[in-house]
Amino acid sequence: PVPLFESSSPLFGPISGSTVLHIYGSHFVQDKLFCRFGIKTVSATFLSSGHVTCVAPVQSGAERLQLEMSVNGLHFVSSGLYFEYVEEIVISSVEPSFGAESGGTALTIRGENFGPRGQMMCEFGSANLRVAAVRLSANSVSCVTPGHVPGPVSVKLSNNGQQYSASSIVFEVHSQQFVTSLLPSSGLVGGDTLVSVR
Repeated sequence: PVPLFESSSPLFGPISGSTVLHIYGSHFVQDKLFCRFGIKTVSATFLSSGHVTCVAPVQSGAERLQLEMSVNGLHFVSSGLYFEYVEEIVISSVEPSFGAESGGTALTIRGENFGPRGQMMCEFGSANLRVAAVRLSANSVSCVTPGHVPGPVSVKLSNNGQQYSASSIVFEVHSQQFVTSLLPSSGLVGGDTLVSVR
C-alpha cells in the first residue's frame, strides 16, 4: 500500500535545526526512510506503521517548506505536510524581575521572534522547571514562576516545546519572609504610630 500522511508535530522550529518532527499516517514501512525539507535530506526513524520521526536540519533563514518522504533516498513524494522555520527567540525584559522562592509570581516576558502560533513554554534554570506560558501579544507572554531555591535563575522560552532560546534573562528568587510579631497591633486613626515588625 502507498504510505498515507495525516499530520505532523510540531509545525515549526528554529532555523538552528534539531527539532524532532513526528509524522503520523498509515502504511509506513520499516525500511530506509528519508525526509526532505526543501533541498535538504535527512534520515527518518521508523517507530510504527503509523508513526515516523525525522530531525529538522539547519536552515539559513525563516521559511515554510513542504515535507517530502522517500523509502530509498532517491524518489520523493509529497506528504502534503509543511514545516515552518522561524527565527531564534530574543528575550529583552521580564517584569517583575524578582519574586519569592515559593513561586506564584506572574511574569510578563517581552522580546522578539516568539513565533506565529502554538503553545509557548517558560523554563526556569532547568528542564525540571518548565511551565506553560500565555501569549499576551506578538511580542509578550506571561507565565507563573514555580518554586525555586533563592538566587538568580536564567529564564528561557520555547515556542515548540522542544528547543529553548539561547537568549535568556535573569530573574532573582528571594528568600521567603515571615512576620512573627507586629507591635503595637493598633494605633491612632491620624497615623504617626511607630510600628516594630519582627
